[in-house]
Amino acid sequence: MANSNNHSRNPHTGRGDYRYDSGYLRSLRFNPMCLQRPANLPDEERVEPTPTQTWRGGRGREGTSREEGCDRISIIPKEAKLNTTQNAWKPAVRKAMDEAAAAARLGPSRTNWRSTALKQTNGDDEAAKTAEVVKRVRAILNKLTPEKFEKLSGQVKELEIDNTERLSAVIDLIFEKAIDEQSFSSTYAQLCQVLSQMSVQGASNGGSSEVKFFNLIIKKCRMEFQKNDMGEFLVKMESDLSKCTDPARKQELKLQLELQETKLRRRAVGNLRFIGELYKVNLMVGSLLSSQCRDRRTRQQLENYFVDMGKIVRERRCTNRMRFLIMDVIDLKKNRWVPRRAENKPKTMAEVHEEIEKEEKKTTGYFCRSDRYRH
Repeated sequence: MANSNNHSRNPHTGRGDYRYDSGYLRSLRFNPMCLQRPANLPDEERVEPTPTQTWRGGRGREGTSREEGCDRISIIPKEAKLNTTQNAWKPAVRKAMDEAAAAARLGPSRTNWRSTALKQTNGDDEAAKTAEVVKRVRAILNKLTPEKFEKLSGQVKELEIDNTERLSAVIDLIFEKAIDEQSFSSTYAQLCQVLSQMSVQGASNGGSSEVKFFNLIIKKCRMEFQKNDMGEFLVKMESDLSKCTDPARKQELKLQLELQETKLRRRAVGNLRFIGELYKVNLMVGSLLSSQCRDRRTRQQLENYFVDMGKIVRERRCTNRMRFLIMDVIDLKKNRWVPRRAENKPKTMAEVHEEIEKEEKKTTGYFCRSDRYRH
């Protein structure tokens, strides 16, 4: 088959090897004998040659450039099958998936066995869904403003809040935001009013019952109000300070306890303010607070409290700051609970621009009157 004109002896070897030129080797691709598959060739798959990308730059070992556009042939062996056993090891997740597929083929059953791994996988899925709901609610609350209230409250209603755990998690988020951001407590109260009719099915005494958003938010406020954190903290504070003997350490401990006391007081005030905002949007109807406000004996008791507060102011039994705060409350009651100054509530951009225009008009009118009197 080889032509003597296309080959010559290789001078580098002494075994009589031949050296062929590249044109002759390429022509062998179309030779009929070269297209026949040898009988003793291993069972492998042949991938047709594909032109490779042009290689730019670089030199070979002997200082010559590599050929551009050369063909490359790759041989990929078939997937080798391993010997399998009846009790071969499988990952827990893969085993659970296979068992679920087998159960689906057999059909559902009341006493269908389920592996622990599959139950754990389902539990992890529910936990992941709950975490996703909490994450989305937190993002919505961070963007909540009076201007975007309708849009964002609608997004909360569209979330998949279909069990007691997720509903409680959403209520905890709203409650913590309301007592931490007291200037936005009215906005969070309006959000609670929108979500007040939301309900899920929960387990109760071996059966299922309806759990409402309205009841859970009131229960959350009542439990926070009934906690005696401040009293227990003050007792613990006095005990820790009395046990400490190092002056430097005692001063540091005192600062830490004062900071913690401030946080507890702020939390208590925030809870009270949030309860008041819920009362304004009629979410406390039927609650203990609503019934107490309508009771005559409670009203008389409230009058007695204001009499005692007047004595404290007149006799100067407290600091000036506390005395002025008590006087503000007494004046507010005399004015039928209408504040002298407008409440510091969240406002829309339109309301902010309107206030700025009013202030500019007042300032312009003041300077116009001053110029008139000068002339």
